[in-house]
Amino acid sequence: MTPIIKPALFVFCLVVAACGQAGARDAQLTPGRIVEISGPLSLRLAIGEEAVEIRLASLVSPVPERTQAFLTDLLSSPQVDVEFLNETTDRYQRRLGTIWLEAGGERTDLHTLLLAEGLAWLYPYPDAIDHLPAWRLAEEVGRTSGAGIWGEPEFRVRDVDPDMLMQDVGTIQIVAGRVTDAAVLGNGRVYLNFGSNYRTDFTIRIDAELAAAFTARWGDLAALEQRRIRVRGVIRDENGPMIIPPNPDRMEVLED
Repeated sequence: MTPIIKPALFVFCLVVAACGQAGARDAQLTPGRIVEISGPLSLRLAIGEEAVEIRLASLVSPVPERTQAFLTDLLSSPQVDVEFLNETTDRYQRRLGTIWLEAGGERTDLHTLLLAEGLAWLYPYPDAIDHLPAWRLAEEVGRTSGAGIWGEPEFRVRDVDPDMLMQDVGTIQIVAGRVTDAAVLGNGRVYLNFGSNYRTDFTIRIDAELAAAFTARWGDLAALEQRRIRVRGVIRDENGPMIIPPNPDRMEVLED
């Protein structure tokens, strides 16, 4: 038996259940019992005789206390199904995965709920690549509806104004804007510049060893000039604000 979403979330779940129900049929699920919500994005479970801590993969929360409180309130029944996304653990010895539950009469996953409620940001790693389309859709539901953090100015998607972005150095942000120049260097490194002065304006740097993966995902990188890009990562101070994405799914090429 899986936990039932509380009535206040019923309409919301009907909207987002389609993001997750197909995946539930295909996923390999393991029954478990929640022992503790151990962090804003982690849960301790008993799976058979084994104690396992799960970290919800490819998510970050800018409001950890609110996220943890939501999980504690939501998962009032201890019985859940777990989908492990790889066989390894993170540096804290947590398995990476997601939790499946019943939402509005359909099966959905915890990522979908958190993203559409505006209580987490998607922060993709390769482990979760098969789920990314559904999770991007759930995040878009939350963003366009102004749910949770999306209704608060401090958590908005940043534009490429370098003066404003310099205030965010050292933090994880989502930034969107139009590429003014795509520079592919002889050493293979790529710079996507978002202003007329690359020494001060916002830049995405794609390192040479990753350029092939970005090209396979997004096509000719030089052709991204004048395209709208959304990228997520830590803002660095390198000739102005910069993000260096470690994989191509941290970046999106948007429709005009």
